[in-house]
Amino acid sequence: MTQEDLAAELGVTAAAVSKWENNYTMPDILMLCALADFFVVTTDELLGRAKEFKHAVIAAENAE
Repeated sequence: MTQEDLAAELGVTAAAVSKWENNYTMPDILMLCALADFFVVTTDELLGRAKEFKHAVIAAENAE
């Protein structure tokens, strides 16, 4: 998939996608649901929360 393909699917410019990929900017919060739907993931996964939560649960279980 190219930046142009993703941009067309989301209704943004390829330059915007490029900036996201290169950590110059972040997608607007209103784009999170569209990105999650497109990549078939949760918004938590997009934000990195799922992994952190999983690690927190494992750490809590190991502490017992």
